[in-house]
Amino acid sequence: MNTQLSQSIIYTNKASCRDCYKCIRVCPVKAIKMKNGQASIIEEKCILCGTCIKECPQNAKQYRRDTEKVKSLLRENELVAVSIAPSFSGIYSDKEIKRLPSVLRQLGFEIITETSVGAEILSKQTNEMVLKSSTTVINSTCPAFVNYIEKYNDELIDNLLPLKSPALTHAIHLKEKYGDETKIVFVSPCIAKKYEIERDENLGLIDAAITFEELSELFTEFKLDLMNCEESDFDEISSKSSSLFPLIGGFSKSADLDTDIFSTKTLSVNGFDEVNNSIQFLNEENHICFLDGLFCKDGCLNGPASNSSKNIYQKKFDLQTYVESKPEIESTYNDNLFISTSFTSKKVKEDFVSENEIKNIFERTGKYSPEDELNCSVCGYDNCREKAKAVVNGIAEIEMCLPYMRKRAEKRSDKIMESSPNGIVIINDKLEIVQMNPAFKKMFMCSDSLIGKRISYLIDPEPFIKMITGEIDKLETKGEYRSYNLVCHQIHYKLDKVNQYAAVFVNITKSENDRVELQKLKSETIQKAQELFDHQVNLAQQLAKFIGESTAKGEEIVENLIKLTEKQNPS
Repeated sequence: MNTQLSQSIIYTNKASCRDCYKCIRVCPVKAIKMKNGQASIIEEKCILCGTCIKECPQNAKQYRRDTEKVKSLLRENELVAVSIAPSFSGIYSDKEIKRLPSVLRQLGFEIITETSVGAEILSKQTNEMVLKSSTTVINSTCPAFVNYIEKYNDELIDNLLPLKSPALTHAIHLKEKYGDETKIVFVSPCIAKKYEIERDENLGLIDAAITFEELSELFTEFKLDLMNCEESDFDEISSKSSSLFPLIGGFSKSADLDTDIFSTKTLSVNGFDEVNNSIQFLNEENHICFLDGLFCKDGCLNGPASNSSKNIYQKKFDLQTYVESKPEIESTYNDNLFISTSFTSKKVKEDFVSENEIKNIFERTGKYSPEDELNCSVCGYDNCREKAKAVVNGIAEIEMCLPYMRKRAEKRSDKIMESSPNGIVIINDKLEIVQMNPAFKKMFMCSDSLIGKRISYLIDPEPFIKMITGEIDKLETKGEYRSYNLVCHQIHYKLDKVNQYAAVFVNITKSENDRVELQKLKSETIQKAQELFDHQVNLAQQLAKFIGESTAKGEEIVENLIKLTEKQNPS
């Protein structure tokens, strides 16, 4: 068993995953598991179509980069060939195409070739096989399509064209021409090719499969600019028709099969819906000669890693223009290469889910009747039953149901509002009362009979009017309502999503009264203190006067005593 397959080709960057469920919504086989709000790939279910990578708005879905492997091949080997899928002519401009071989040589590749050479060899063997077959032959060139049949429609495995893809056929051709030691790198817009080259039956043919996105990263890393390179040619080019296989019906055209749109012999389909419908068509015992299917909508040109922002019709136009400009050449390639292959069932086991289990999930999410099953697909699943099955199987979470979560949030919000000690009122843009909580009704001595009445019945509507007219977005003030014996700290704000306006009233009457009482007490205390101070000053002044008078009289008495003594005792 190839151990390389244990490495995840598509994975989730959990730091970027934002719980949006878009990957589930777009995944054709629902190969996504949600746990704790994080999406991860279920590898045994994944067909590597890359749709989730293209559609993830947060770029959380990533694929394995193999550029280090390519750099190692270029460092350690003398002969490395690059096989470029024909989509390149729809991705690059005409001037860039003429310089592409040169920049690839600067990167270190010795042999620069078009993968459509392999398509040319494959086409001739396909034509012979289809014309001889008594049953419908299904194109096996698209690895995502092959994965889808092996995993989900294995009853059609025997109908798959038992020949290797153009890329693998081209690799066999290159090794025959340049030697088995030749290392080969394949470049395309396809992520599923990374898996195709690592299948046991294909090991050793292609050494690395990278995308045009990865090729661009290599150009950037080595500071290579296409437009600064000289024009040069590919070492091998294919015929015109074999360069068309990235287009819808292109392989049928290359294989010289009937491609008339009114033909009942061939059927060309693209994108999951058409692919799935065509498989159902075949399972109903309808017979056609050849089913030419490409899993990507609009074909390979619209692959998940094309690294091009061009309009899809511009890509098609540019590819067809390039094909028309190619010279007419006589094929000299070996049409008899051994390119046979086989496919095996990898049937995905779907766990049985009983009606009772589905009913239990429905009841947990408030779905008690068919009318409650909205089938809104917000969770990513096509309908409520599929979502319920996924929950039972452990790959989805109850909380992914938006209507259920909204109801739960509303109940929680109502509970918070009902139990809040602060008064809360909600009005509409006509100044009509929509909702009042018990605390508000108690504060303003009213009842639910006022619902639908204008807020001016109770309080001044001026703050609400300012918000409705857009003068302010939020207002925080203190309000005094003497008729209700209330003083409130109040906050007014807009409920944008529902175009309503709310106000929260915090009763600060007691603290305000306490503040007034405290202020009064402070004033009285200061007054008393001032009176005491004045009294003390007055007392001090009186004492000073008394002490002064007493001192003067004392001095006079002493002087008289001295004089009297002197008279009685003359010296």
